[in-house]
Parts: sequence; C-alpha cells; structure tokens
Amino acid sequence: MSDHKGAPAMNRYAAVGHQLVVALAALLAAGCNVIKPDLLPEVPDAGSMMMPSGDAGKDASTPDAPPDAYVPETGNLAPNPGFEQMGITGWTNSGHGTIGLSSGSGHTGTKCLLTTERTSNWNGPAAVMTAKVRPGRKYAMTAFARLMTDGSEGFNVSLRTTCTETGQHFNDQTSQHPVLVTDTNWVQPASTFTLPSEADCTLTEVLIYVETTTDLTPSTSYPAFYVDDLEVTEVFP
Repeated sequence: MSDHKGAPAMNRYAAVGHQLVVALAALLAAGCNVIKPDLLPEVPDAGSMMMPSGDAGKDASTPDAPPDAYVPETGNLAPNPGFEQMGITGWTNSGHGTIGLSSGSGHTGTKCLLTTERTSNWNGPAAVMTAKVRPGRKYAMTAFARLMTDGSEGFNVSLRTTCTETGQHFNDQTSQHPVLVTDTNWVQPASTFTLPSEADCTLTEVLIYVETTTDLTPSTSYPAFYVDDLEVTEVFP
C-alpha cells in the first residue's frame, strides 16, 4: 500500500512548477526580459506544507510550568499579634500557668495578653509557627512586655523546635537579646533564629514563647506579666 501522507504538499509543488513554466513561456512570447511581479505565481508558505507531527496541537511558545519554588513570606507571621479583634486565638501557655485577655492595658490599642499563675521561668504565652515558617530560613521575633505588679524581671522571646530524629531543642541557633522589664513601661525583648535544614531535621513543630530569665525554683512567686504586639518576620539574605 502506498503512503499518501505527503500527497497534498507534493501536489502543491507541482502546481507551482506548472505556473512558473506558463509565466516564462508568456515572457518569451512577448520578447520581454523583465519579469513582472503580477506574472509570478504565489509560492505557498513553507510552514503550511510541513508534515504534521505528534505535537501539532502543542503551543511551542508556552514554556513548561516551573517546578514548585519557595516564595518568601512577608510581613508579620505571628498569629493574632495584637489581640484586639480575636481575643487570645492562636496562643496558649508554655507549661503551667493561665493566659487571658486584658482590656485597657495594651501597648497599642486597648487589649493585650496576661499570663498568671506561673510556677517556672519558662511559663508564658506561646504560639505554634510550624505552618508559617520553613526549614533553613532565618527569622526575627520581638514582643512588648510589662509586669503586672511592682518589680523587675529579665525577659526573653524564645524558641522550641521538635525534630523527628532528635526530639525537642530549645533556642538552637538562636541569638537572644533579653531586656529588663518593670511594671511601669513596655519593653521589647528580641531574638533571631535559624531553623535547621531539611537534611538535618524532619521538623514537626516550631513554637515561640515569652519567658522570664530568673529561675526562682522552688518558689511559686513567678511574676504575672502582659505581652502585646508580637512579631515574627523572615530575615532575607
């Protein structure tokens, strides 16, 4: 059985050749050595005579979709950082103690978070950040703090990470800048941290929390305190 796949293109070439012969014969008969444009046959576009291929329906100008790439987060990643509209949603207590919403005493606005009934220096408001941060990335975190009653105390914003392979880690790859807090002014402790890479850790939890620095064990008189306007931001290279 003969292959007729290229028959249309071949027929078109034969037609063009015939038209060229006719045009030349007309010129010779007229004794003219100038080829007039209107006597030349229309040559079909080469692209229209190409054989169809398996990708005939594919738009060659459209590149393949790029692989998934990390898009850096911008702005404040801390959940419900000011407590004005959502109460204490997104926050819990680290260890023993009670957290609640305080009205009329905020750093900005009228509301803030109050932590009471603490029995250890690391008891304080905490938030899970696992879904908002990425392995190997660097972050900065801050909070405004003030004691509820007379006194002074050092404050830190701290980090707890949990890896499948090695369990919990506290303040690994963290640079902390503790500050002295009193009941008269809002003061801002700050820290930066870098999360472990995926090669070093299968990260299952990232927790940030506010704590005091003095260990009063076995005392149960750890001071109650307010926090407000927490912030976690990615640090770009």
